[in-house]
Amino acid sequence: MRMIQAWPGSVDLGLPDALRIQLLKALISPFPTEDEARRFWDDYGGSLIILDPTDDPTSEAGALGPLSQSVEMALLYPDFTESLGTTHIITVAIVNDAGAGLYVLCPVNHPLLPEEISDA
Repeated sequence: MRMIQAWPGSVDLGLPDALRIQLLKALISPFPTEDEARRFWDDYGGSLIILDPTDDPTSEAGALGPLSQSVEMALLYPDFTESLGTTHIITVAIVNDAGAGLYVLCPVNHPLLPEEISDA
């Protein structure tokens, strides 16, 4: 599991290039340009959690501390979801009135992802 609080376009995410490009497209899509997306992320504090297939669902809450409820909300009751190819999905929960989001990227078969979302 990795947590990224900087704009993901400027950070080594440790993802395959194709998945990284799909992720960035999903993050940019609500905005006219990447610069505007980055500015919004910086101004309002977006966060990205990357859950790996080997992450143990029983230990995630302890590792995330106070963010565990927000991650659970993003997975169970997302405001937005998008499939990134056939292997991954990104879920988003809006976490404040300004519109900042908590983005969770995980494999479609991750045990923390509800079945109705992973089958979408």
